[in-house]
Amino acid sequence: MTTPILILGAGLAGTTLAARLVEEGATPSNLLVIDAADPHRGSSAPATMLHPFPGRSMAPRQVQLDAFTESFAWLDHIARKLPDDWWLTAPMVRPLPENDKGHRLRDTWTDAHSNYPTEIASRLLTPEDARTSFPDLHLTTAALTYNPAASVVVPRLIDHLQSSLQQAGARFVRATATAIHGADQNWHITLDDNTKLTAHRLVLAMGTGLLPLFPDLDLRTKAGEVLVLAPGKAELSAFVNADAHLFARRDGLWGLGSTYFPTHDWDHRDDAQVTRQLLDAITPHVPAAAGLRVEALWRGVRAIFGSDHLPLAGPVPGQTGLFVLGALGSKGLLFAPALAGQLATHLLHDQPLAAATHPDRITPKRWTFTPPS
Repeated sequence: MTTPILILGAGLAGTTLAARLVEEGATPSNLLVIDAADPHRGSSAPATMLHPFPGRSMAPRQVQLDAFTESFAWLDHIARKLPDDWWLTAPMVRPLPENDKGHRLRDTWTDAHSNYPTEIASRLLTPEDARTSFPDLHLTTAALTYNPAASVVVPRLIDHLQSSLQQAGARFVRATATAIHGADQNWHITLDDNTKLTAHRLVLAMGTGLLPLFPDLDLRTKAGEVLVLAPGKAELSAFVNADAHLFARRDGLWGLGSTYFPTHDWDHRDDAQVTRQLLDAITPHVPAAAGLRVEALWRGVRAIFGSDHLPLAGPVPGQTGLFVLGALGSKGLLFAPALAGQLATHLLHDQPLAAATHPDRITPKRWTFTPPS
């Protein structure tokens, strides 16, 4: 079987890429997406936050702000077209503790907020204003509030997108690629059921799957955990970004996450330990979270490019017809839709890609490709 474009990976990156290719004019039947359905990839997390300021600073790089505004607008548009049981928007509250962390957040906001994109609104609240605005939260210090922000049930989003794409003629196949090699201006892929495929262009839309393919890149892994809580009669007037994130989902359940730690013991931590760690991080700000029933606990591993912590999106240096969209880390929702749109216009219309996330920012000798054979 020969296909013009084959995407390896149907998580958030691969599925949004397929959707954006169709938006840009690709014939759906020309798209083939192969996916091994790893339950521990970031796209399988049952509760995820999308907001412009993940991390310890309110002055992110411009590439991050640009990606956020594009990704949020695209996802908000998709929520109006598809069932929206995966999407909920609300303001975000970020307490400013009287310590180095809080001072850094306040100082970086003071320096940067006048230059935020017009789509992002933010405000500094006094302790009194914070308590008045969000009476269900326990806010004892000043706080920042900003929007837009959204909670996303990524597996549901992916299911809706894939269903729509399949109805249009795109093909999604559950399988593992056991061999990949390039020859005669094409890419040849063998699946675990011995199916042979040929693609004119191959996109590696992966997270941790990139590590064995490019062993000389500075790719690293970060493990994390997320809880889904049943709030009962408790209410949440805003999403909270403190030592952990707490946010409501569209179905009324709450998401709480995420922990981050080295990956060597990521699948051996006790459930009670995880629950206690996350609840201890959020209950000082949301006392109602204490004692809530845990509906689900997810564990997984994400990949990042360690040298600058930015994704990889574009052609692989030295490999004709091979592309990458991955290493999104914990910012998959922030980057994937935007970078998928860029890559789609590059693949179909030869439009330029953002320099900050382009693979050619990395010296070519690091792009040693070692595919399975």
